[in-house]
Amino acid sequence: MPIIKINNNPISIQSSTDHSMLTDLLNAGIGYPYECVTGKCGLCKFELIQGNIIKTEENPTGLSSRDLKKGNRYLACKCKLNSDLDIKVKLDNKFIQKTKISKIRSSVISKELLTHDFIKITLKPDENMSWLPGQFCLLSDPLLPSIDRAYSIANNYIKDGHIDFYIKRVPDGIFSNHIFDKINIDSTLILKGPFGHSYYQRSNRKLLIIGGGSGLSYAASIAKQAFSEGKDFLFYYGSRSTQDIPNWSSLVFTNNEIIDIKTVLSQSNNEWTGPTGFLHEVVNEDLGASLCEFDIYLAGPPVMVECSIKSFFDQGVPSENIHYDSFY
Repeated sequence: MPIIKINNNPISIQSSTDHSMLTDLLNAGIGYPYECVTGKCGLCKFELIQGNIIKTEENPTGLSSRDLKKGNRYLACKCKLNSDLDIKVKLDNKFIQKTKISKIRSSVISKELLTHDFIKITLKPDENMSWLPGQFCLLSDPLLPSIDRAYSIANNYIKDGHIDFYIKRVPDGIFSNHIFDKINIDSTLILKGPFGHSYYQRSNRKLLIIGGGSGLSYAASIAKQAFSEGKDFLFYYGSRSTQDIPNWSSLVFTNNEIIDIKTVLSQSNNEWTGPTGFLHEVVNEDLGASLCEFDIYLAGPPVMVECSIKSFFDQGVPSENIHYDSFY
């Protein structure tokens, strides 16, 4: 069992060849910082003082040219443990994992087109996996070795049940195109997860849910949990054009009831009579200073998330009331 000295504090870690160094640390109950787990955000960067690691990706985008030049900066999500280590990294208890991260085989039991470039897939895991609303998994296919992608879980936890994902086709995306074109009913996919610390938390505050583009899965998961608890909420969703608006009838909760969603288009046309413009600007116009009364759950492209957070700060919303996931 490897011993990792983190900031001069030695900790015994149960390592696994199935997991990254990050996953091993999180499963050990350590508040190790992370966000995307795909090597893009750079939040899980550490300084290696002594020891050896196995890199699973050369020069991930989350490391800057300066990091690479120093030669002892690595991303925990792109390493595996290979020996005792001495590292430096700033820990934070907010990253302590509430659910065990596992690697589980699953079968595709349904596929449904939501828009021309958005698909809903439903998986049946070979064993039970629990998660919190708003968490995500890494998906991979044994036919595409060394490729995995992070997707938010779209439904709330059902014991021994299915797991839904809403996946957007990326024009040059190897994995998303594979999901659309090659994955069929009974195909096998591998789940790793759950990850994520921006999950739903009960409170007496009002609830605001905002999703843009591929942030639909995260937003839907939060909304479904709130709906199941009988909690009222506001739901805003941003699309580019009318052809990008999902088939909302697929977002059924119980008793065939569907959420009331305010859709905002970034590209207007003569057919659209709803709001247009930047999503965060429409939210600010509608809610203004009352935003301080809400817990805000936000997901979408990084630029959208960053602009939204800044605008909410300008309205005086405290950081602890904003929960977000950026899709890198």
